[in-house]
Formats: sequence, C-alpha cells, structure tokens
Amino acid sequence: MPMIYSAGDCPVCADSGAVLLLRRADSATLLFYCPLCGVAWRDAPLDGPIDEILALETLAPNGV
Repeated sequence: MPMIYSAGDCPVCADSGAVLLLRRADSATLLFYCPLCGVAWRDAPLDGPIDEILALETLAPNGV
C-alpha cells in the first residue's frame, strides 16, 4: 500500500503547499517535492536559504 509522507510546508509556496517525500523509481533515493509549485529538492528544504530549486524530472528522470 502506498504511503504519503509530508516534510512540512513548502518554503516557496509558504503555507499553500506541502513538501512530500517521494522515492525515485530506479533507486531507494528519497526526494522532496511540492506538487503545488512543482519545485523539487535533493535535501529537505528546512530553515535557511534555499540554494537549489529543481524540477522533479531533473532529479528523477525515470519517475518516482
């Protein structure tokens, strides 16, 4: 059964979007993704500046 996990609010969308944890289809690597704005991260976008903003297709070209 698929499970959905959230890492909190999206720092780009503020309180509008939730950051979800997704697993790459071709490995056990976890990614962080906001479906509302489409931004993805390799590492959890926690407190502090956001140095990298990527598309999900860039981090998981084979899907999640």
